Amino acid sequence: MANSAAHADARGSVAPWKGRPARAGGCGRYAAMTHAALACIALVVFASSAQAQDKWPSDVAQFIERRNGCDHFRGEEPYDKERREFLNQKMTELCAGTDKALANLKDKYRRNKKIMAVLNEYEPQIEPPAPTK
Repeated sequence: MANSAAHADARGSVAPWKGRPARAGGCGRYAAMTHAALACIALVVFASSAQAQDKWPSDVAQFIERRNGCDHFRGEEPYDKERREFLNQKMTELCAGTDKALANLKDKYRRNKKIMAVLNEYEPQIEPPAPTK
């Protein structure tokens, strides 16, 4: 036990590996490697997404890109007035017309099982219903 205390930092923390003292700003090289690994994973996911969209017809790929952006902003938290305005602008830009576009694509590609499987992953109605006159 006395030996462990010798490896403690000012807060009394001991690094979980090789008895080295923990650093105030994280784990040094370990944290840097973790961040680098996460960046690589994100790059692979992004590249895979871009590559996957290359296999779809252009109208389907454009819909996927637009609707994914729409869904991203729909899930964001409007924590203040400025953020709410920004989110509303992005959702208006990206979401408007996607319900109809999805329905049209489903009709156009109704015999293509692969495309239909992708299109069926999206909610059919995200836009508010049009006001009745």
